[in-house]
Amino acid sequence: MHRIENQSLSRIAVTRESAALLLEISPSTFDNWIKLGLMPYGSKVRGLRRWDVAEITACWQALKEGNAEGQSNEKENPFDKTIG
Repeated sequence: MHRIENQSLSRIAVTRESAALLLEISPSTFDNWIKLGLMPYGSKVRGLRRWDVAEITACWQALKEGNAEGQSNEKENPFDKTIG
């Protein structure tokens, strides 16, 4: 069996901690964003909850474009009052 280095793998599903790390925020901030509907809830498969990296990316793009929660880039930035 060949050993594969972690850095060479493209992740498709990640843990809560890794999902927060992708966004460079704390896990508790990630949890708050889930509660606010800004990030996906994740999927439970055989007792393990994982977050789809593509879904996290799509939610980030929506936030960035101002489409989430009716925000507009011309108004207050939704991240201005968020501590990561």
